[in-house]
Amino acid sequence: MFLLLFSIGLALNVAHGEFYRGKEGYRLINSGGSNSECSRSDCSLSRSECAVLCSQENSTCASFNYKPADGSCVLNPGELYTFDAKFEENLSWAYYGPVAKEVSSNEWTLVFKAVSGSGINFIESWSQPGVAHDLELTNQNPASFSKYAASSSYPFYRSHWLDDWSTAGIKEVKLGLYENGTEVLSMTFDGVASSRDDWFSYARLRTHPYTVDLPTFSPTFFSIQGQLFRKFYISMSGVFNNCNNFGWLIVTNMVANVCNFDKESPKPQFLYAKGSEGTEFQNKEYGKAEALAVFVKFV
Repeated sequence: MFLLLFSIGLALNVAHGEFYRGKEGYRLINSGGSNSECSRSDCSLSRSECAVLCSQENSTCASFNYKPADGSCVLNPGELYTFDAKFEENLSWAYYGPVAKEVSSNEWTLVFKAVSGSGINFIESWSQPGVAHDLELTNQNPASFSKYAASSSYPFYRSHWLDDWSTAGIKEVKLGLYENGTEVLSMTFDGVASSRDDWFSYARLRTHPYTVDLPTFSPTFFSIQGQLFRKFYISMSGVFNNCNNFGWLIVTNMVANVCNFDKESPKPQFLYAKGSEGTEFQNKEYGKAEALAVFVKFV
């Protein structure tokens, strides 16, 4: 009977065009995963039996955690290689899921993530050609792309889509800021016929959290390149050393001693207006996000 079940599970995997790939020392947590057949203290399944349970046609299982020491098997409705995955590093467990080719969040594909205070040069990392963590995604530590991880040990994640932007068929772009895994700022942009560096503009802006009409304001700066070491910069201020800076977003990329907000360290820092209309950055009336992420949707 088990051989029949295993054959069915194997056939299902082949039909899906993928096999489970393991990552030892990790498990997906808080995903709503369960396995009622393995809830007893004396339960002990082999890894193959756990895989068969996950592969059954009526199963909602997308991946599973397996503990070799006692045969514990936890079926997960989600996967590890997603931006929204919450995971734990634990040497007693191993995660098994489909071969991952990119990091997703609902309908969005993650193309870049950076961590505040990591010491990286933000723009160099964004623009560095040939760095493509998604080409060997299953070898990456999930901390590099999870919204719940803001570790300076994994300062940024970069997708090959940043190098292939012009041929990718991108229709929409999203910028998100995160604190403790919670999205605190979201903006979306028209990505059609855009380039890697020009999509971030008020002319392409679609949605944002503020009550003011940002395109009507025509901010002096609204670009990735910004002004000197202020990147992803949205500001009404045109004079660099005038610290009466009203705006919405500043990524400070290098150590500086010009205005109060420029002194935030260690770099980079992701500063955003928390109010409904904008903020005076000099008065330190802003939020500081732990992570910045850029996503795309394809045509």
